[in-house]
Amino acid sequence: MSLEGVSLPSDLRSLTLGPTFNHCLDRVIWPSGLLDLRLGDGSNQSLRCVQLPSSLQCLQFGEASSQGLEYVNLLSNLQSLSLPESFGYNLESVVLPSSLQKLVLHGVVVSC
Repeated sequence: MSLEGVSLPSDLRSLTLGPTFNHCLDRVIWPSGLLDLRLGDGSNQSLRCVQLPSSLQCLQFGEASSQGLEYVNLLSNLQSLSLPESFGYNLESVVLPSSLQKLVLHGVVVSC
């Protein structure tokens, strides 16, 4: 089931997409107060054109995610970013927000 056209509750703070969810997210209208978004292990969709809510503090990619972050808008309020152990892209060209406090890369937690 896609989230396109689904009206998510305006007071939704945390959303975890299941392990088989692998649908395009660029037309999803996210609740303005969403704080935590966890993409399921089966999700392998680019976030390049996705308008994530500015309130988002935690973003976790699932294990199947093989998309780069070069053109993803990592929001200024983002505090925690978790990338899958299989993440194989260089982060040199990615602008990490100054608000980032925790980065999980290849299963290793890096405090920022």
